[in-house]
Amino acid sequence: AGTGDSPPRPGLTYQQSVAADFEEILGVLESRLGRLPLVLAGLCSGADNAMSLAPKEPRVVGMVLLDPICFPDRGFRARVVVAKYTNPAEYIAWLKRGKYIAWLKRRVKALTRSRGKKQQDDKSVDRLALRVLPTREELRAAFESIREREGRVLSIFTNHALGYYNQRGQLGRVLGVNGYQRFCTELFWPQVHHTYTLELHRRRLVETIKTWAGDYIRP
Repeated sequence: AGTGDSPPRPGLTYQQSVAADFEEILGVLESRLGRLPLVLAGLCSGADNAMSLAPKEPRVVGMVLLDPICFPDRGFRARVVVAKYTNPAEYIAWLKRGKYIAWLKRRVKALTRSRGKKQQDDKSVDRLALRVLPTREELRAAFESIREREGRVLSIFTNHALGYYNQRGQLGRVLGVNGYQRFCTELFWPQVHHTYTLELHRRRLVETIKTWAGDYIRP
């Protein structure tokens, strides 16, 4: 509610509204299918919402995260420099996507703040991208909850994430969750647009999710 063309829920914060949406969705699913294990899937802010809801609902045994937030690792800046000089055309094309530049600057600034202010500052609302950005601790808590339930996570990053993510495996290194590779699949598709505008890329996404789900979700 309140995202895109849908009307907001009056008097609720963003996170309260997301929780209310989730309760309504659960009510519909339970009325039709009963109480079953859940897999939460979301794009961009939807991925953030999935990670915020997963630790609170014990039935959630999986997440499909499309362009979730991540934090730069030690090699991130070096890889940016390499990309800048080895593939300048692609790098410049990315820089010209002006609507993301201001957001990326704020993200870098937030990620370099002092630890004393981090917990409060990282919870800020990004008004340009319409995202309530999770902290590192919240990211780790979401993945830990899935690991404890013996579930699975699929994370896919596109060119939208280039301002904070530029190598497959970066999310796993940042999280430092025990056994990450055993229950998490992390993919990097830098040639794919954030909203999968090409049919070829949409098919690739659908087939990837079907294969991932078929490996562990029982009929």
